[in-house]
Amino acid sequence: MIWGDDSRLYFTPSREQNEIAHWVAEQRQNESTANGYRPFSATPTSVEKNRQGVTGEMGVADYLGRAFVAWSYLAARARHYDTGSVQVKTRPRADSDLGLMARHCRDCIYVLLVPHAITSPLTLRFAGWATGSEVFSHAEPDRHGVWYLPQSRLRPVPAIAPDVFYAGHDLADTA
Repeated sequence: MIWGDDSRLYFTPSREQNEIAHWVAEQRQNESTANGYRPFSATPTSVEKNRQGVTGEMGVADYLGRAFVAWSYLAARARHYDTGSVQVKTRPRADSDLGLMARHCRDCIYVLLVPHAITSPLTLRFAGWATGSEVFSHAEPDRHGVWYLPQSRLRPVPAIAPDVFYAGHDLADTA
């Protein structure tokens, strides 16, 4: 369920969405490990991080009025977009910034979702969005090769119409 007002937007998954997110996270975790990709860690925490990411994808799909597609891990790695023409990034802390690595798409739109409260089901806050080129032009990468754009520099998601995300990335009128 999407809720909030023009200044803040949140997503709280239904019980069914929460169960689907957990199942998809487990499948992606198993698939990535089976194909030689190293998981975050070999603990249930790793599945929880994946579940948070899947929940974020569901939230953006709901906001955009699109059906959630549970891409497999390998299919998701091969695609530029999680939902429609959007890459969804979730982070474990409410004050986390949008971080991208050199392999990320510069022409993509990235939406950052962060926790609103530590509850089950997890409620996520839409922190905002930016293009990859905006993130990469903001600063130098840190020692791990990650470029960060502070939440304060992100555009608010509720301030734009969902169809902007599908308009060929013509973002001039939303800046």
